Amino acid sequence: MVSRIRNRLSTIHQVMKMCNEDRHLPLASFGLIADVHYADIDDGTNYTKTRSRYYRNSLRWVKAAVADWTLLSDTKCQISLVLHLGDLIDGFNVQQKASESALKTITDAFDETKVPVFHLWGNHDFYNFSRKELYAMPKMNPYLVAGLEHTDRIAAAACGTYFDLELCHGFRLVAIDTYDISMLGHDSDSEFYETAERLLKQENKNEDLNSPNGLVSDKRRFVKFNGAVSDDQLKWLDNVLSESDSRGEVVLVAGHCPLISYDTVCLCWNYRAILDIFYRHNCVLAYFAGHAHDRMYSRDEHGIHHFTIPGVIEVEPGAKGAHCTVALYANQVTVTDVGAGICRKLFLSRV
Repeated sequence: MVSRIRNRLSTIHQVMKMCNEDRHLPLASFGLIADVHYADIDDGTNYTKTRSRYYRNSLRWVKAAVADWTLLSDTKCQISLVLHLGDLIDGFNVQQKASESALKTITDAFDETKVPVFHLWGNHDFYNFSRKELYAMPKMNPYLVAGLEHTDRIAAAACGTYFDLELCHGFRLVAIDTYDISMLGHDSDSEFYETAERLLKQENKNEDLNSPNGLVSDKRRFVKFNGAVSDDQLKWLDNVLSESDSRGEVVLVAGHCPLISYDTVCLCWNYRAILDIFYRHNCVLAYFAGHAHDRMYSRDEHGIHHFTIPGVIEVEPGAKGAHCTVALYANQVTVTDVGAGICRKLFLSRV
């Protein structure tokens, strides 16, 4: 056991050393992971039966991530929080009548980090629970996790979960809710549901609104398992970024749905409106997403880095993992992908 822990710690250090050649300690760091999809069922496939999914094994990968982050705490590189990018438990739990037990199992595993854990909400979370139900759960409501007051009354009334917090001096995390406008999670008579239904049926003529058949290019994003950011949330985002600009902060943004992806079927419905707001501000350095389950990275024409974090649910049992550690330094942000054994340096100037 001791030998295995030392080997694991050695691997983590080797990857992080690639990012931190001068060996300065980070100002702060946090854990990043996505699409756990936990369910106590046998292995299966995705919706289109083209990819394998390892439901029980996802718990093992969460425990491995927690163990890695705990080991880092012994090196003065401890994380201050964990951010999970959505789809904590799988929709199959509904059939098994196991939504609550599955949620308890996986949140208990995350609790072992001994730091605040923020869970963004994805489509599979809404297959299991409504927004109102998730909002009432202390471990699933980011405001309850952080002990913050919900200062945005519009978001509170809609059980919205977009929020921002200071990671350390000069760095801010902004989380957006990419299912603010959605047919998932909302009551069918709500404004948010009706707006989503109207938009979807305008763009997608399939009887099954989860099907992208007949849709081309980025129009394939208009499927029921995606969503959009409301106008009110867009205004909130613009204001938060304006304040960060005035303070000279570096901002990292996160959400479940990607804004740039080669797999256009996973894009947020109004990704262009979100990007337009990013581009009006100098503070946004990177955007982190899940949902697509593939490991993806690109840098757009405005210099913003886009990461799609690989889905834990599709990581094979013999792999190294699927979690990341993000470290903040005076001149750069580093993203260490333990599963891939790579590290990216994001220098603070977007030029």
